[in-house]
Amino acid sequence: MGTIFISAGHYLNEPGASSFAKTTEAQEMMQTRDLIVQELKSMGLKDGQDFVTVPDDLDLSPTINWINSRATSGDIALEIHGNAFDGSVRGTECFYLDGNDERKGNAELILNSLLQQVPELTNRGVKPDTLTHVGKLAFCRQVTIPSLLL
Repeated sequence: MGTIFISAGHYLNEPGASSFAKTTEAQEMMQTRDLIVQELKSMGLKDGQDFVTVPDDLDLSPTINWINSRATSGDIALEIHGNAFDGSVRGTECFYLDGNDERKGNAELILNSLLQQVPELTNRGVKPDTLTHVGKLAFCRQVTIPSLLL
């Protein structure tokens, strides 16, 4: 098994959406990432060996470069977001590189696993990165190892 790279979407200098609780998406995703790390550790995985977290002060392009400079064959990358859209959309979705059936299968596995653990979440499905409002996701396209955005 390779290393899992975990990135908390948005960063200290690009906080993303604000929540009703007066926190930012970056703060929420860092806390969520830390919970994921705790869960991985409880499963016996080792920080720095089985998984690594991307530094919180890197924005998108430096994050991609940071992962690419450390990744080797067999590694994977996951970036988590807490999107707000227009405030009316609820649930979770996982984006993968459009046209890549293997990534689509990976996205289905991740999303279904999350929904088993948190069944109250609405399943918004797995989607190709071309269905985002930006048209394509750099995290899915420029990270050299298999990558998903949740």
